[in-house]
Amino acid sequence: MSGMVRKASERIYVSSSALKAGTFPDLVEACTALGIQHVELTSSFVCGDDVATDLGRARMAGFRFLIHNYFPPPREPFVINLASADPAIRRRSIEHCRTALRLSAELAAPFYSVHAGFVTDPAPSELGRTFRPTHTRTKADATPVFHDTVATLCETAEQVGVDLLIENNVVSPANAPDGRNRLFLGVEPEDFEALVTAVASPRLGVLLDVGHLTVSATALSIDARQALERIRPLVRALHLSDNDGVVDNNLTFTPDAWFVPFLATFTNAWFSIETRPLETTDLLACLKTVEDAI
Repeated sequence: MSGMVRKASERIYVSSSALKAGTFPDLVEACTALGIQHVELTSSFVCGDDVATDLGRARMAGFRFLIHNYFPPPREPFVINLASADPAIRRRSIEHCRTALRLSAELAAPFYSVHAGFVTDPAPSELGRTFRPTHTRTKADATPVFHDTVATLCETAEQVGVDLLIENNVVSPANAPDGRNRLFLGVEPEDFEALVTAVASPRLGVLLDVGHLTVSATALSIDARQALERIRPLVRALHLSDNDGVVDNNLTFTPDAWFVPFLATFTNAWFSIETRPLETTDLLACLKTVEDAI
């Protein structure tokens, strides 16, 4: 694990989704070649059975890690749903997040982040696509379950000393053809204001995905900039990528992206470049954009 290390801000990470790596050794090799040591781990690559040992070795070499959502990926795939009406799915979701919180503490990560809940239980194949609900439930039905689950996870977060950040869901026009959100929790600022009111934990915060916000603003006819300003006090980390406002396709971004001028105002937040796999020049350009902006 040798190579030149970039003199980047301690608050800037690169998601494993932005790197062309199929396994953890591939990931370490790619990062080493680029001089990147701050990595957010997602389910974008294949993990070995002893992932904790692999991560420990990399930490000894200077790497620092964040854990996001579905990492480490379970052997039997499922969709994490913190608002599920199915007791088995909700139980699996809680146990997965508890495992991730404990691993985050072992890695000395400041937080673990996970997506907000869904009104329905989507199949893994539906993520990022049009949902086809198999039963009828309202947001009003699902919200108390979501709040209760987050409260349960905050107990673990407080015990292990790691923040729990809830990421805003994305509502695409395809999932809100009439401009109304019926399927996703944690989308608009008021959703998170209600969450932190219901769950009064100092460990609870928000991970704002600006790409999700861009698409949701289009689908629901809301102002993304106003929404960002309103949710700002709750935000402790941001996911950064660009898109056309219709599909959350995690594109590269430039200094002209709408959200870049706002980055400097998040003075204590963490940033993660969460694009699709990028060519080296594009990824380094994204890093420079964030470095210059903050």
